[in-house]
Amino acid sequence: MLAEIVETAQRSRLRGIYLMLMLMTVAFMVINGGISHYGAVGKPTASDFDAFYMASRLALRGDIVASYDYAQYVQQQIELMGKNYRLTWSYPPPYDLVVAPLALLPRGLSFGMFFAITAGAYLLMLRRAAGANFITMLLLMLGPICANMFFGQNGLLTGTLIGLTVIGLRDRRGWAGIPLGLMIIKPHLALALALYVVVDRRWQVFFVAALTVGIASLLPLLIISPTIWDAFLAGIRNTAGFLQGRFYPFCRMVSAYASLRSAGLPAGVALAGQAVVAVTALAAIVLAQRRLPTIQALGFAACASLVISPYAYDYDMPVIGAGLALLLPTLLASSGRWERSLLYANFFVICGWGAFHTRYYGPSQVGRTAAGLLLVLLLVHLWAIINRRPVDTEGVPAQP
Repeated sequence: MLAEIVETAQRSRLRGIYLMLMLMTVAFMVINGGISHYGAVGKPTASDFDAFYMASRLALRGDIVASYDYAQYVQQQIELMGKNYRLTWSYPPPYDLVVAPLALLPRGLSFGMFFAITAGAYLLMLRRAAGANFITMLLLMLGPICANMFFGQNGLLTGTLIGLTVIGLRDRRGWAGIPLGLMIIKPHLALALALYVVVDRRWQVFFVAALTVGIASLLPLLIISPTIWDAFLAGIRNTAGFLQGRFYPFCRMVSAYASLRSAGLPAGVALAGQAVVAVTALAAIVLAQRRLPTIQALGFAACASLVISPYAYDYDMPVIGAGLALLLPTLLASSGRWERSLLYANFFVICGWGAFHTRYYGPSQVGRTAAGLLLVLLLVHLWAIINRRPVDTEGVPAQP
C-alpha cells in the first residue's frame, strides 16, 4: 500500500540513501531549469521565474512601478524573450525588494541561486518541524518542491515563512510574528494562521507581526517610490479582472473557485462557493483551537491556509508542509494504513495535476481541474482523523 511505501522509508536503515536521492532530484531540477529554461542551451522558454527576473530588471533601472502596468510589462516580456508570454505582476511592493537583486546575475545563474537558497531554507525548516518524521515528510513534499523548480515559482520561500511561523507558535516564541509579518508578500496565504494567532490570544506574536508588516510596507515607499502602493492597487484590480475571466490556467490552480470555474460555472457562483469554503475553514480553525490540543489545532490551521483564497496554485502547496508535519504523528496513531494511503494519494494527485496537464497539453491551455475540491476533501479528511480516538496499526480503535 502507498502508506507502507511512504512510511517504511522513515523506519529503514537506508533512510540516508532516500535522503540522498531526494536531494539529487532537487539538484537535478535546479540544474535542468537553469539549462533548459534560461538560455544556457538553445532558445530560452518562459516560466514564472521570468516574471521575477523582469521585475528585478525594472527595479535596477529605477522603474519597478511600471511592472504593475500590464501594457508596459508586456513590452518587457517582448524585450526579454521575444514574445508576450502573458505573465503578470501583482505582488505587494515588499516583494519588489526581495526580487530586486536577481537581475544582478545572468538568468540561468540567478535561477539556480534563487532555488538553491529557497529549497535549502525549506528543507531546514521541514527538518525542524518534522523531527523524526523528516524522511516521510520529504517524500510527501517532494512533488511540491519539484513543481516550484519546474515552474520557477516562490512557493518554497512562502512555505519556509509559514513553516517558521508554525514552529515559533508551536514553541511559543514571540519571534513567530516576524515570518508571519513577512508573509505580506503573499498575505492571502497567511490569513488562517493570523486568525489562529488572534483566537489563541498570542498577543506578543500579533504585535510583532503587525510591526513587521508596518516596516515591510514602509521600506518600499522610502527605497523605491512614494507611488509604489498606488501602482500595486491598480495592478490588483487588473488581477481581479483576469481571475474572473479565463486569463489564468485553471489546471494549475488548487482553489475551489478554480475547480468550479473550470466546470463551467459563472464567476459569481464560483466566488460564492469559494466564500463558503473559506468561511467554513476559518470557523473550523476557531473550533479546533477550542477543542483540540495545540499541536493538532495549529497543524490544521496551517493546512487550511491554502483553501481560503481563490488565488492559490499548485506551487503554493509547500505552505502546508509544516502543518502536515505537526499532524503526522496523529495520522499515524489515529488512522489505518488504507486510510492513510487514500489521504497520501489525494495529496499526490493535487500536487501533480497541474504539472501533468502542463506537460502533456502545454502551458497555454486553460484546462479543467478538480484539485481545489480534492484539497477541500483532504482538509475534511484531516479534520475527521484528528478528532477521533487513536487506532492500532490494523485500524482497530486502541484501548484508552
